[in-house]
Amino acid sequence: MRRAAAILSFATLVLLAVPATASAQEPVEHTVSAGNTLWDLAERFYGDPFQWRTIWEANLETIPNPDLIFPGQVIRIPDGQGGFLEVRVVPEGTETVDPREPPADPAPELPQERPGIERTIFYPDTTSVAGQFFREVEARLVMVPRQVVLGAPFLTDRADFEAVGELTGFSADYALRSNQTTAQPFNRMEARTTRSLPVGSHWVSIRRELRPDLGEVAIPTGLFTVLASEEEGARLILDVALDRVMVGNELIAALEYAPEPGVRPQAEEGGPTARVLGYALDAALHGPGDHLFLDQGEASGVHVGDEFTVVFGGQMTEAVAQVVRVDSNTASARILRMRSAVFLDGAELVRSRRMPATR
Repeated sequence: MRRAAAILSFATLVLLAVPATASAQEPVEHTVSAGNTLWDLAERFYGDPFQWRTIWEANLETIPNPDLIFPGQVIRIPDGQGGFLEVRVVPEGTETVDPREPPADPAPELPQERPGIERTIFYPDTTSVAGQFFREVEARLVMVPRQVVLGAPFLTDRADFEAVGELTGFSADYALRSNQTTAQPFNRMEARTTRSLPVGSHWVSIRRELRPDLGEVAIPTGLFTVLASEEEGARLILDVALDRVMVGNELIAALEYAPEPGVRPQAEEGGPTARVLGYALDAALHGPGDHLFLDQGEASGVHVGDEFTVVFGGQMTEAVAQVVRVDSNTASARILRMRSAVFLDGAELVRSRRMPATR
């Protein structure tokens, strides 16, 4: 059985995997961001964050709370073939190198400076090292992450969804603070359901809020995985808190969404228009990050990742909103940037960038 050891720093997390048996193989290293949890490790090692339970169940004796990782702990990461990696938590400052990575291409030869030209910010440098780096990064990016789509508010009377139950409380076998009313990631909760839910399936909790002149808005609060289920009840674990998760929140099925890395919206001339129905947040002022609703949806060819803009005078872009959820006849969008309060109810937007068709 091949085993490996690794180092994971607590502040700047560093994973250093080495063979458990003596060999001449050099250590294998990875660097991850501060604040990572088992969710992040599962995404790094398995490519699927929902596999965090695989790591947790292999470490129940040393990690009773999967949301807490401390220096000195050793985390076993099953490799799916009977072996595992061992990840040791250590303080930051460890310098690491990953020999598994292919040797870096030699730095391209840079062109000679042009004689007689002063090197200012306008110097005509023809190198493409920086451009190539950013192109490689963009090729791995997802335009709209899954968590953003699942967390997008929507209009309940215009969306196709079904509430299958509601959260009724915290599981009795989970130690909680006596005054805790809001669920945190990895908390286990009980739900009353209208039917048995498949073990391992994913569900989103929502709360409903009434907006004058707009109707009822659903605000997603958390993403859950079913641990156990009966005909009229289920035990779930909170994977991601999207908002404040509380008892009484309803459960709906998580949207099927599989973004393709590197796919970006393309510029569109003379795109279709959409009107603003209203905001998800009832506030006097709105800005980047806030959600609004459009009167066009899937039936009009709108896709997640499309961008709608407000342009004044045919030249200056005043605001941009990105579609993050699409229903049959409406869409939810988040404001990316804005120069003024132009997203008023009834305002007209034009689609300026469209996501290309994917497989």
